[in-house]
Amino acid sequence: KPDPTWVQSYPILFADGGHIISPTSKGIARIWDARSGSQIDRLHGVEDVIPGVTIATCSQDGQFIAFGCSDRAIRIWNMQLGKLAGELLESHTDDIWSICFSPDSKLVASTSFDEFICVWSVESFSLVRKIRISSSGINSASFSSDGRSILSVVDDGNVCLWDIQAAVEVVEPAQANNNAASCVAYSPNGQYIASNCANAVCIW
Repeated sequence: KPDPTWVQSYPILFADGGHIISPTSKGIARIWDARSGSQIDRLHGVEDVIPGVTIATCSQDGQFIAFGCSDRAIRIWNMQLGKLAGELLESHTDDIWSICFSPDSKLVASTSFDEFICVWSVESFSLVRKIRISSSGINSASFSSDGRSILSVVDDGNVCLWDIQAAVEVVEPAQANNNAASCVAYSPNGQYIASNCANAVCIW
């Protein structure tokens, strides 16, 4: 049974489909077997260096976990070494709402209600690009399969595609039903986009 401490983030399912990590707002993170439901391990030391976790996600290669924190910073945990890899401190002026890794795990993007998507280098822990969205709330983002563009969905339900290098919109926004979309994702082959739409799933 996961720690009952409240946390905004959802449990993280690893790419191998066999493991789940459940972070809490205290910075405690436990590893579970997805099939048996039993606890395998705990990420020791996370709570000492990563306070106030609000959101978290795992890189596709399973090497890193990115934690969004209550101080609006992002902290990267190295799973293999079992320690903090780096901090992304100069990020947002409002709460971090979502985090995602690029398919090659070299970039991480964060969204916030401060109108910006921030794209970071995992290797240098530096800001690569800051994309301003004409909306106060950016609910979610997702990298394309080649890592060159990024999708966003905002609080009015518009789904937009952005070129990361140029920081410009490359496709006119599509709108999810009932203006209720809060998350968006690319299919692994890059051919489809999915977002939630109230009580349904929209696929483009």
